Amino acid sequence: MKKLYGTGSFSFYFTWRTCFYFFNFRNQAKCFAGDVGAVAIAYILLFALGALILATGNPIYILFLSVYGIDAVWTIVRRLYLRENIFEAHRSHLYQFLVNEAGVNKLLVSFSYAMVQFVIGLLVIKVADLALSVRIFFSVSLLIIFSIGYFLIKTWVIKKYVKV
Repeated sequence: MKKLYGTGSFSFYFTWRTCFYFFNFRNQAKCFAGDVGAVAIAYILLFALGALILATGNPIYILFLSVYGIDAVWTIVRRLYLRENIFEAHRSHLYQFLVNEAGVNKLLVSFSYAMVQFVIGLLVIKVADLALSVRIFFSVSLLIIFSIGYFLIKTWVIKKYVKV
């Protein structure tokens, strides 16, 4: 893989991210950034991901966002099925149900999402240099397996904790 950026840009991003998490990965944030912070982080991550995909010519790296993508896509599908306006604010993502309805600690939910995505990321890195057919099989299998798991967990949480 060719070099994407100098080590300076990586160390800057790593330092900035570490400081941000130090002040915010806790029950009561010390430096709450709200939507502005989330959008800024998203742009940085999407830029880095886009640069990686363009530099390698390998779109499998989009799976670095698979946990969040599955939650976002299936939440939109569910809201459309329930005839909800998808452009209005809501609290119907799985992590929101886990935190708000089931009472699971938000740090545990965030850490769990991050660890699942980290493991997927490691698998993606292992598979990235394999044959195209293997990458396609891996990608489709991963998305199907995680979609099924997502449905099972979300259905269980909704049935057990959400008052209709």
